[in-house]
Amino acid sequence: MRSKCPRDILSRGAFLIKAFFALWAVLLASGTGVRSILTPFLYAGLCLLMRRAEKTPVRSRSLPLIIGALLYTAAVTLAVYERAAAEFTGFLFRAGTLVILLAGTFLLSYHTLRLLTALLSDGRAERLLRGDGAQTAGPKTAFFRRHLLPVSFAVCLVCYLPWYLYSWPGIFSPDPVNQVEQVLGLVPLSNHHPIAHTVLIGLWMRIAGLFTADLTTAVGVYTFFQMTLFAFSAAFVVFTMDRVFGLRPAVCLCVLAFYALLPFMPVFSILVCKDTVFASVLMLFCCEIARFLRFGLPRFTPAGILHDAVFVLLGILVCLLRTNGWYAFWLFAVCFVFVFRRKLQRALPPVIAIFVAAALIRGPLMDAAGVIKPDTVESLHIPMQQIAQVLAYGRALPDEDRAMIEAVTDTTWVSELYVPGFADNIKELIRAGHPEVIEADKAGYLKLWIRIGLRYPGDYISAWAAQIRGVTWPDVPAEVAVIEGVYPNTIGLEYRPLIGGAVLVKLRELIMKLGGFVPLYGLLWSMGFWAWVLLFSGVLILTQGKGRRRLLLLVPAGALIATLLIATPISDDFRYAFPFITLAPFNLCTMTISLFANANLCYNEKSADSTDKIDR
Repeated sequence: MRSKCPRDILSRGAFLIKAFFALWAVLLASGTGVRSILTPFLYAGLCLLMRRAEKTPVRSRSLPLIIGALLYTAAVTLAVYERAAAEFTGFLFRAGTLVILLAGTFLLSYHTLRLLTALLSDGRAERLLRGDGAQTAGPKTAFFRRHLLPVSFAVCLVCYLPWYLYSWPGIFSPDPVNQVEQVLGLVPLSNHHPIAHTVLIGLWMRIAGLFTADLTTAVGVYTFFQMTLFAFSAAFVVFTMDRVFGLRPAVCLCVLAFYALLPFMPVFSILVCKDTVFASVLMLFCCEIARFLRFGLPRFTPAGILHDAVFVLLGILVCLLRTNGWYAFWLFAVCFVFVFRRKLQRALPPVIAIFVAAALIRGPLMDAAGVIKPDTVESLHIPMQQIAQVLAYGRALPDEDRAMIEAVTDTTWVSELYVPGFADNIKELIRAGHPEVIEADKAGYLKLWIRIGLRYPGDYISAWAAQIRGVTWPDVPAEVAVIEGVYPNTIGLEYRPLIGGAVLVKLRELIMKLGGFVPLYGLLWSMGFWAWVLLFSGVLILTQGKGRRRLLLLVPAGALIATLLIATPISDDFRYAFPFITLAPFNLCTMTISLFANANLCYNEKSADSTDKIDR
């Protein structure tokens, strides 16, 4: 009998070593002590994961898995290294901590992605969501599908209405109060808060003004419109999950529960801000994208022209309702034209129409209306924070560079005002100085930023990591629904709850705290969690051999995250992530279901003739 050589024994036991380093990295990242009673159980689970991953053959492309694992490893290391190595002063221990974090996190993320790829490749996840790929033909199912849109819309409204009555006329921070002042003509019109959103508020206030002279009531009418729009958008996503993705009714109900029952959804539906309206429009926009991917670009028929018109209108609103929506559409347009490059005569006209209309509105029309545009400082959050950290930490700078900075603002206040992850302090400090100096010499200050970065790259990386921490690291307590009522103002806008009482106040407090108390459920409240769901969805789609054009449906959310990585003002403000969080059902279903790789309907046409008319 042949004896086993040491190499065979070592290769068979490699999963034990991999699990050990993965365990070590998890303990460092989570701050759990190495003597924790949970350590043996966690190690056993990691051993099972590594062993199962090693036995799973990689039938697909492994390069996307490696890239995804490397990105996640870099994000984890940036987020936790300083805390994990804080107790060590020696070089060897600090370097060892870095190596363990890098190696263990990469091994864990790569093998997890490898298992997920195997799960998607054999179709089990798709069968779980879609069954046999065809909806049942029973009358109950047909009735449910035929009324799915109005039922979903009604469910969302019923779930949101108590929050609306409790917070009437809505939740108002300083930003929407300023927009109401613009509507009333008390302050100049400004695109600092998107003028398209301000115009929308003014439209509904004027409609309400036909029936009442009370400002609070008029504003409450707008809030009701915003809540209704968000409820309809959520219902239409559920409708799309059935008509386009062909999900089981039970899975569609889970998507409906995501929008109707997660507490921050109704809170944002009545939080008067551009983010909620933008999220609503983006959800409808992605529904149109899904339809195009599933059934192809519409023909030049009345129905096809209507779809084009809806697509163009939604695209224009995406460009106008947020500045980063305008930049996100640039990336989407390139990807859209590439995916439909064989039908350029149908793909180019709507994209060009969106660009031309949005550019005209953002440029000549706003100038003609006297709308004040955002200043340059509004786009420099991360560069400002990086230079501010260099100054706050007392780094030495050449006299010429320091003189350029002092020409813009009083640097004596930087150390006191600089807060990692919060750029508003430094932004307002610059505005109180001479921001016009930057406007007059943009090239010179760009070179200054580069020079200081080359001198102190560590500070730049640290400041950037702190600024984007909310998007790249799930375990960040984001500010979710902490604002109540109406911000104090002088225009007569008042907080007048229509229902209340100590019981309701305590119930709301309890519901909002559960997101930071219950395991797994708390991840649904995490900006970073949903960002990584999107990234890993894209990675797993790339590993599959067909249907990679489905990535187009992930581009809007991915582009929003990219803008946050280069220009986020506050690291833990949940509202910046809310638009891409509302797109999570698209990300998960697009990753799991390969329906875009073929042209067959996702349900039985003979059993659903009546609903096919609705779908088309």
